[in-house]
Amino acid sequence: MSSCAKRIEEEKIKNLNLIYSTAKDGCNLKTFYAKSEKIQNSILIIKTDDGDAFGVYASEDYKCNTQGFYGTGETFLFTFYNTDRIHTFPCSGVNDYYIYSDEKILSFGCSDNYFSLSLEKDFLCGYSKTTLTFKNAVLSQKDNFFISKLELWTFSDLVN
Repeated sequence: MSSCAKRIEEEKIKNLNLIYSTAKDGCNLKTFYAKSEKIQNSILIIKTDDGDAFGVYASEDYKCNTQGFYGTGETFLFTFYNTDRIHTFPCSGVNDYYIYSDEKILSFGCSDNYFSLSLEKDFLCGYSKTTLTFKNAVLSQKDNFFISKLELWTFSDLVN
């Protein structure tokens, strides 16, 4: 488990602040970027129509970036699929394809032209595949999924 994953497990839930929620802010990637600007050390949580819950920890803020991948090796994926225990997938060190975000998608990890996790700009659907970046399992029951809820949280004492 990465040092960031251990740090998150040690943090108290009361220190979390909701930055973005599809229920509160609508389903729009542009709004997500505006609300998450300069927010570092965040947890993105997705719940699917099938009841799966999974997400991403990122140490950098999200932005529309047409220059390619960004982020650090602190980025990791997690899922609760088929269990009530969290399963984490830290970066493998094979590549540095941590975060890709533009005006159409928000994605994490990449190999063989697939992302570990990719979300469409309207936050209505996405997909998960296994990639070398995180050597992750598919995060949901189905490769392609419909999003019922998406939230971005940060630790109050870590906001810059």
